[in-house]
Amino acid sequence: MIDPRNLARLLLVALAAAKVEAASTARTAVRLSSTAADVVIRHALGEYEADGETNGAIRYKRLATAQPQAGDRYLFRSATGKWSITNTEVDVAASKKILIMSSESSSATPLGLSYRFYSGEGKWEADPSFAVTDASKAVAEKKRQVSERATVLAKQQAQAAAARTAAASAVAAEAEAASRARAAADRAAEKEKLAAKLSARRSAAEEQSKRDGANANVAAVEGSLTLSRQERIDRVKVETILFTRRCARASATRVRA
Repeated sequence: MIDPRNLARLLLVALAAAKVEAASTARTAVRLSSTAADVVIRHALGEYEADGETNGAIRYKRLATAQPQAGDRYLFRSATGKWSITNTEVDVAASKKILIMSSESSSATPLGLSYRFYSGEGKWEADPSFAVTDASKAVAEKKRQVSERATVLAKQQAQAAAARTAAASAVAAEAEAASRARAAADRAAEKEKLAAKLSARRSAAEEQSKRDGANANVAAVEGSLTLSRQERIDRVKVETILFTRRCARASATRVRA
């Protein structure tokens, strides 16, 4: 028969484990920090975000903005129950090439554990300053700020694009107006040229008409002069005939006498 005191203790342990598991499940990001100088430790530090599940626990992947030169890092619970850090998803699935791992096993959360790192030649060294802390709110806040900046930037880019479009439209409208003005000016110039040509032609016609009228007057005068000379010639002829006749009558009178 189970001792009621042991049963109560077991219930409390189960309840605590359930609370820890719930807290772990709700935790979406963690931060790894350390004061150690070892390159394995330094290259593993930064903020990690929930990236699926491995061996019944949340798997975390380091954010791309944290040490991009160091490559990817994954924090996960290995098949042995120890929280571990490695480089690739393949190593996560195989629980191999572990760089850092917790000393404790079967913990539902990576927080509050002690960790060791691989120092080479099969040796593992403890790092008392290595800590995994909850960064859910901080990472969420950073994401919110990044999203806000992206939204502001998108709005600014949209406004700039709209301004460029408006400016281009204004330039196009000005160019169209200038083109129309040039076309109107060209048409006006053509009309002026045509009017000038017509005026010149009218002036030439008027001058020609004047010249033709003057020539006609000259011809008329010359004609009148010609008629006057003919009349004088005819008159001379008539007078000559009359004179000849008078002379003839006078000669006949003298002969009879």
